[in-house]
Amino acid sequence: MKLIIQKWKKRTFPKKLFLIFDCVAVGILSIHFSFAAYAHTFSESYTDRVFVIEHDWQFSILYPISTTQLGFTPPFLGVAYVNKSAIDEAGVTIEEVSAHEAKHIEQFWELGFSHFGVETWKLEGVAEYVRGKPTADLCQPKEDESINRLNYRDYFIVVTYLIEKQGLTEEQIYETSEYPIETAKKWVLNNRCKKI
Repeated sequence: MKLIIQKWKKRTFPKKLFLIFDCVAVGILSIHFSFAAYAHTFSESYTDRVFVIEHDWQFSILYPISTTQLGFTPPFLGVAYVNKSAIDEAGVTIEEVSAHEAKHIEQFWELGFSHFGVETWKLEGVAEYVRGKPTADLCQPKEDESINRLNYRDYFIVVTYLIEKQGLTEEQIYETSEYPIETAKKWVLNNRCKKI
């Protein structure tokens, strides 16, 4: 049996595309398996995993547009990645951030392509609610807290209000047109923050 290696110029266009796709897929899988420290399995019905990435530079290769993100979830792959060093620096736990990212995987499966039409505050707010708290302190956020974390705090507050006060389901939150941040802040902070 002879192994014949075709030159690039002699390959058909579809074969060139498949070769490029294969190289990219092998590269991504190589990076993924060499960087992932361990995985949290969180679903009995799916084979979804949240992979913990040990170092910032590894996380940056997997997610090049990362700035201060603690994790990210690529669409429809059933995996998510969390940045262990950023999590440690933020003073939160891997379990909390994994719960948030796991919810995003579930959202992709449940919402399908309509996921891309859902407003960010709804997706992130529900994921923060599942996590149990926002990264920015609910009652006394730091003065120099990043705007992104303050936004997630607001999303958490609104979703908490919609679920616990108004009794909305997750599906109803995705369909609602209201964003009652001021009313929600008063109610949530009054109920969750101790008066001094």
